[in-house]
Order: sequence, then structure tokens, then C-alpha cells
Amino acid sequence: AERRELGGSGGGVYNYANRETARLTLSGCAITDNSAGGSGGGLYSLTVIDTALSVLTLSDCTVTGNSATGNGGGVHIDAGSGTATASL
Repeated sequence: AERRELGGSGGGVYNYANRETARLTLSGCAITDNSAGGSGGGLYSLTVIDTALSVLTLSDCTVTGNSATGNGGGVHIDAGSGTATASL
């Protein structure tokens, strides 16, 4: 995801996990030069069900040059429980 501006959250990627087995895997990606008026300029992940099966995985990804007016210029993970794994 490159050079995207969004008034809300998740300028580059917005992940809305609303299932018990919600999974998002990004591999070999570049999340670059995005901005958000809310949180998560590069990536925003929201889990709306409190479950340990919600998984966000970033593997061999580059997150650079992103900004947010709120929290997490690069990555912001909001609410719920589960697993977030990053290999940047």
C-alpha cells in the first residue's frame, strides 16, 4: 500500500476482524508513505470479538514513512485479544 491519505484510521491497510477465527497475513509487503486522520497511518487492525483466535501476521514487510494524527503512525492494533507477530 503506497501513498494513501485517509480521514479515518488505517491509511494503508484497515483490518476489521469480526469473526472468532479472523486472520490477516501480509508477506513480502511494503506499507509506505500513507497517512490517517485517525490511528494507524500504515496499518490499523481492529478486533471486535474478544478471542484468542484473532491473528495478525506481518512477515518480511517494510513499514516506513507513514503518519497518523492519532496513535500508531506505522501500525496500530486496537482492542480484543489474540496474537500479533511481526518480522519486519
